[in-house]
Amino acid sequence: MTMPKFPCIAWRSETPIASKQLVANFLDNRLDDRWMLVADHAVLFEQQLWTAWNCCERNFAKGNQLARGRDAEFLRYIAGTHHVSDAFARAGVQDGVTSGWILYLPIPILKEEGDAGIQTSGIDEKNLNDFASNGEKLLTLLGLESSQKDPIFSSQSAKLLGLDTEGIAQERLQQALIGHILGADFSA
Repeated sequence: MTMPKFPCIAWRSETPIASKQLVANFLDNRLDDRWMLVADHAVLFEQQLWTAWNCCERNFAKGNQLARGRDAEFLRYIAGTHHVSDAFARAGVQDGVTSGWILYLPIPILKEEGDAGIQTSGIDEKNLNDFASNGEKLLTLLGLESSQKDPIFSSQSAKLLGLDTEGIAQERLQQALIGHILGADFSA
């Protein structure tokens, strides 16, 4: 399954933000729980985002999710943890930051895959067409500016998400982070 670029917008603020206020404003203004706000270090590369999305959507389709909201379930995978509170601590927006990301979790196309059960087979692309304009409107409502940057992998960011990078070769860190995401259902 070939996936498009993950729908995300980097944001910045001229002044350090108060996370509680920003998150409350975000929750009041977002279109639905497919829109989410995450820390700057939480978005590292495309495969990371699509892997977490796939795990999240599969859990919701099967009714196996641990979090009440799709946004919290996705964040749990990004942070590689079984615990929603740990996910917010590792990957959520914190007081005093001046940058982060707004993500949109696309609506999946689901199909039954025999013994594998319900699987994502793609995304419903009609809502992606409105992502950029809706994202810009949301940034304006939040008093933030868009930042023209792409996700960048760093071992320090992976550590902030809870990955123990000790002894992992630099060229294997991205694969290890995918394993960290997949291990979210097994960590306690």
